[in-house]
Parts: sequence; C-alpha cells; structure tokens
Amino acid sequence: MERALALVVLVACALAACGDTPVAAVAPCTPDDFEPAPAWTPVAAVTFDARGLSPAVDTADGYLSLALSDAARCVQVDTGAPSDRGPFCTQCPQRQSVAVGGGVFSFPSAPPRVEGPVTVTFGLRDCATLTPAARGDAALGATLRRAVTRAHDPRERAVLRVDVAAFGDVWAAAPDGAEALLRAATAELTDARVTLRIASHCALAAPADELVVRDRSHDEIARWTSLARARCPALARVDGDPRLTLLVAPCAWRRDTLLGESATLDGYTTHVPGGFVEGEAADAVVLSAGCGATLPRVDGVPLGLARALAHEVGHYLGLYHTREIDGVEDNLDDTRGDANLMNPSPLVAGARGLTAQQAEVMRWHPSLRWARPTRARCAEP
Repeated sequence: MERALALVVLVACALAACGDTPVAAVAPCTPDDFEPAPAWTPVAAVTFDARGLSPAVDTADGYLSLALSDAARCVQVDTGAPSDRGPFCTQCPQRQSVAVGGGVFSFPSAPPRVEGPVTVTFGLRDCATLTPAARGDAALGATLRRAVTRAHDPRERAVLRVDVAAFGDVWAAAPDGAEALLRAATAELTDARVTLRIASHCALAAPADELVVRDRSHDEIARWTSLARARCPALARVDGDPRLTLLVAPCAWRRDTLLGESATLDGYTTHVPGGFVEGEAADAVVLSAGCGATLPRVDGVPLGLARALAHEVGHYLGLYHTREIDGVEDNLDDTRGDANLMNPSPLVAGARGLTAQQAEVMRWHPSLRWARPTRARCAEP
C-alpha cells in the first residue's frame, strides 16, 4: 500500500510540476480577452404622426434601440400582424414589450423564429393604461440604432458585466457582499452559461427609504441612477463597454394608481430586453434588500435574493415570464410549466432552471461579452 501511495504522489508531482519550477498562474480576464461588443449604427430619425404611429422600419436581423425625445412617453412595436393579434402585436411570434422612454427591441434569429424580413411600425402608448395614444400637440421624435449579433457555441460561457450601486445600510454595500450576490446569481444561470461579473461597485447613502415604481414611471429609478453616477464616475456609460446597472435599494415598491394596487418588489427591470437606452430614460435592474426584514443568509447572501437577481437578468437579456398572472404564456415552445426561473413567482421552491430556447434567446443579447477563441484561456471570474 505504501509503495502504491508513493507512486501516486510521484505521478501527481509529475503532472503538477512539483519541485523548484513554479506553475504559471492563469492571468485574470481583461476586456481584451473578449470579442468587441457589437457596434450600434444609426438607422434613422423617427417621427410620429398625429395618431402616434411612426413610418415603417425594416428590422433586418438584430436589435433596434429607440430613444424617445421625451423620456416620460411610452412606445411599443407593431409588426404589421393581422388585427386579431392586437393593435401593437402583443401576441406576435416575437413578443415586444411596452418601453418607457424608448427601449431595445429584439429581432434576432433566436426562437421563436420569424421567417423573412420583418417591417415594424412604432406606436405610442399611454403609460398608465397601456392603450394606443396620439402624439399630442407637442412634436415628438426619436433616434433609432441597430446592432447585429450572432449565435455562439452553447459550450462557450458569456460574461455580463455589472455596475453595482448599493444604497444605504445593505449587505451589498460591502464589495464582498456584492461579489457573493453575483456568484450566487450566476449559479442560477448555469443553464444559459452566463457569468455575472462586477465591473464597478459603489456604496452611497440612499436618497429615501424606498425606491418606488409608480404607474410604470421610472422617474425614481432615473433619479437614483443619476445620483449613483454623479457620486461614482466609474458607473458612467462607456461606448463599446456594455454593462448592466444594478441598483440595490433598501426597499422597492410598485404602485399602480389605475388598479389601486401597491406591493413590495423583490426585483424590477425597466426594459425587456434591457440595455442601450439612450438619453434620460432609466435603464437598470432594481433589487430590494428586503424592506427591513431579517432574512437568513446562504453563503453571505440573503435567502432568495440571488434567484430574484437571476430572474431579473433573464428579463434584461430578453426573457418574459413563462406565464403571466393573467394567463398569457410566452412564445417559446419549451417553457410550459412552472418549474422555471422565469416563473412569475421566482422565489417559489420549484422556480429553477432555464430551457434550451430560453438560453438561446439570452445568448443573442448584445450586452454579453465572449472570450476570443484565439487567446489563451484566462481565469474565470
């Protein structure tokens, strides 16, 4: 037995280069180790007629980013589908959400696929009632940009860089706490092979005890984001370096005047998909630190909040709930059932995992960075 153990040790040392010659450490990843982010190119200046409709736009294959000149207005895309699919095509093959201040609209070759070119018209919506809205007396315009992405090998791991702004006395105010949060959320995104990595971290005083989303208005989110970027210049947007802005608030609320509803939020995403919204429109993910509740911690992260963040990242990268509260299901073929991270109640016990089509949708998003295949492997985050 002793001779066998000695042989094992000798073989192990040979494989690990035991002795005086040190093993070269794998260098940490840098931005140069990843493919450049997709370029956004101007398409056109968009105008709206008195009915609140824009001229038709050819989507080609990729993502369109529309920025309204009035960040308080709402817009949705109409793909010219038959009238029985609704005035703004809410049941079209590729679902498109209402966007506040503009947004990102996806038409990549990910499921559900659209055969041939798609021509869209943008239409204004009332932000409170979500019904089609006229332009009004004031002129309203928008700028439109396009980015084209490509499919990647399912075995490749994508990186989403995250700017963390932690407000008040929350556990994420410590860099170690924020790192633990992103590691735990990354574990929830294993099926998509998406790694969340901190790009910058900032801890600052909260402007209020609560961050409130009222009637789909993102004014408060925009104010908190502006405050964070003013105090922490590292959070400023940089062309060619896409990053998700994560606001960790002491408490987050949603209030809907029309429905007379108020509820606390575990998390909230301003746009589905998110990213690349220009101008003054808020573009962020909000995570509540628990609204004063004392939550047990798992590996340093309050119970349930890592999954809440992973769920919101799913929205940011283009996923909808598998089934909305009103019964409307998403447009993917393999997401039937509640055992999914994109369950509308993501903190229930069975809300885990992502399907192959969900992963494919997420992995087309232009905010993801991909390792250069010609470079030596760098250290995983």
